[in-house]
Amino acid sequence: MALTESQQRAVALSLANEIPFVVYSLPGSDEAVFWADNGDDGAVPPCPVISRRRFGIYQWLSDTGCNISDRLSECDVINLYGGDTAFDVSKSLCPSPLAVSTPRPLYIERVAMLIARLKRRGGKTVYSRAFCGEYPTDSGPLTSVNRLFEGYTSTFNAVYFHPAVGAWMLSSPELLLKVDPAGRYETMSLAGTRPVADNGLPWDDKNINEQRIVTEYICDMLRGLGLQCEAGPLETVTSGAVQHLRNIIKGDGVTSPLAVASALSPTPALGGFPKQESLRDIETLELQPRRCYGGFLTIEDADGSFRAYVNLRCCQFDMRRYCLYAGGGITPQSDPEDEWRETESKLLRLLAIIG
Repeated sequence: MALTESQQRAVALSLANEIPFVVYSLPGSDEAVFWADNGDDGAVPPCPVISRRRFGIYQWLSDTGCNISDRLSECDVINLYGGDTAFDVSKSLCPSPLAVSTPRPLYIERVAMLIARLKRRGGKTVYSRAFCGEYPTDSGPLTSVNRLFEGYTSTFNAVYFHPAVGAWMLSSPELLLKVDPAGRYETMSLAGTRPVADNGLPWDDKNINEQRIVTEYICDMLRGLGLQCEAGPLETVTSGAVQHLRNIIKGDGVTSPLAVASALSPTPALGGFPKQESLRDIETLELQPRRCYGGFLTIEDADGSFRAYVNLRCCQFDMRRYCLYAGGGITPQSDPEDEWRETESKLLRLLAIIG
């Protein structure tokens, strides 16, 4: 699936003029959805606004988010801003992406420190790193945006910009929460990770146990909110160069989807367990701010349906620079070198998009 010519033009114009926008595709969909928000309620756009959908952006551990409302379609953006054709590749979109990658020796050192902590107390902490660089001279963010939507259909793909968070793209395999207008919901636990080359082999005890703990945590959290909860069978799913273990979890009774999504985030797949101890590990040992990585994104439709996806397999970018994020679950049985290699595998998908 590729973006239409008008969607590509609208993305370029929105970035050039720093207009908040989002373009996304749902898993399995063969089309992308674009809208933008110039915040001008008084303007009468050239094309009629059909609905008032909202795209919400919630950063790591943030209680409040920023929204991009469905005010402008791609044809509106082209009609309103099409006269400005300049696209300055040296321009920085604020907030700018990080410029320095996580050094490998420091990553290995901090993960070893974390493993020592976990051996004393048990549990799991998700530790992440950043990979930063500049676009090749023959490429850039617009090329990456097109590659993202052309290359992947089984994940939630999105590109968005808001002045509060900057510009981001992602290809996330993890649904945080989906709720229909009747209050029926679906979420998932996604924890175990291994190279796709191991396809067909039995999963090891470490990954199976980690997946079980994550599934039980999510179900306990949902039941604590007064919701019915049923976990489906364990299954293997492929995402780029890695595979994950997954359980689909369903139930009903949701009256406030955003409150449920906020309660679930961060799941043990992005933070760890016990929750407070793992978040303290992240605060004291990680070498870069997470920003939007590990947070979540919401789509609220006019009919009352709600979707939220974890901001995972993601990249912050401006016109010439990018910063990718990847993490892995550290346990007392982890090996720092193996964990580094796992993050490399997770980075492959976005590195291919960057070119």
